[in-house]
Amino acid sequence: MTTTTFFIPPVNMMGAGCLVEAIQAIRSYGFRHALIVTDAGLSRAGVALKVAGLLAEQDIQSTIFDGAQPNPTVGNVEA
Repeated sequence: MTTTTFFIPPVNMMGAGCLVEAIQAIRSYGFRHALIVTDAGLSRAGVALKVAGLLAEQDIQSTIFDGAQPNPTVGNVEA
């Protein structure tokens, strides 16, 4: 079996207006679909939907996964 290794350095944006800047960067990279990973609390607070809405304004589809937990168990990962 052949394996492949690749490295994608993280990009961290912080500060006022960073969400708009991040959405613009996602668009400039040519991505067409985003996976929004969050926890249930932020999802209930509407944060994930806000991000999904900003993505949609840039014609980027998104899927929200709000089952993230700190220190996930094997069951969380396999789900």
